[in-house]
Amino acid sequence: LLSQRAWVAAIANQIMGFGYRAEDVVNVGNPLFHVAGLGQSLTVFAVGGTIVLPPSPSVDDLWESCRLHAVTVSSFPAGLAAALGHPLAAGSARTLRMVLGGAGMESPNTLDLLAKVAPQAEFGGIYGSTEACGYATRSTLAEERARPGTIGRPLPLLDAVILDDDGAEAGVGVVGELGLRGPSTMSGYWNLPAENAQAIRGGWVRTGDLMRIDEDGYLYFVGRAKEMVKPGGENVYT
Repeated sequence: LLSQRAWVAAIANQIMGFGYRAEDVVNVGNPLFHVAGLGQSLTVFAVGGTIVLPPSPSVDDLWESCRLHAVTVSSFPAGLAAALGHPLAAGSARTLRMVLGGAGMESPNTLDLLAKVAPQAEFGGIYGSTEACGYATRSTLAEERARPGTIGRPLPLLDAVILDDDGAEAGVGVVGELGLRGPSTMSGYWNLPAENAQAIRGGWVRTGDLMRIDEDGYLYFVGRAKEMVKPGGENVYT
């Protein structure tokens, strides 16, 4: 359950964290039934920008969309490395000011290729959670290079904590479960009181992701606390 208040907060988080602006033309490659596609679209509308819906999320269609519509912000759901190595990349990336990708997931070679193919574009690393109404953290190219594996820090309206098995805050460098708190987090799961009691404890929404935090507040993904695989950004429980 994501309230209207949560969506407004999520939109504010994306505007502040990623700097969306009225002149942006944004490729939305994720489906609109997905929290990422819907949240990005609402955010661009909120600043008065333009969204482009490519015919498909394929690399060919996304690059062609960039070329035809002078896109300024784009993600590539099929994979950033494959997109940057594509023959259309060099001629289609000239108008990009930001390329979105997985925070802590892109290899140094991929980030180097981004700097070569689109030197004018910044990297917007994303870690997100449906329970947090989409984007939850942001990493930059400089942060990814200086702190390999980081998913960045929480967006402005979200607090993050690493919790141990007893629900207490874990220390710096200690692996535990990521908890999120803020106005963009979910109200709960529909008609699942037992699951809600487990997922929301002490005001923290427990994400099921195992992480650690460093002394400067940067988060690092370690693994999953729940048995689950995640093909294409979709959760599939075993």
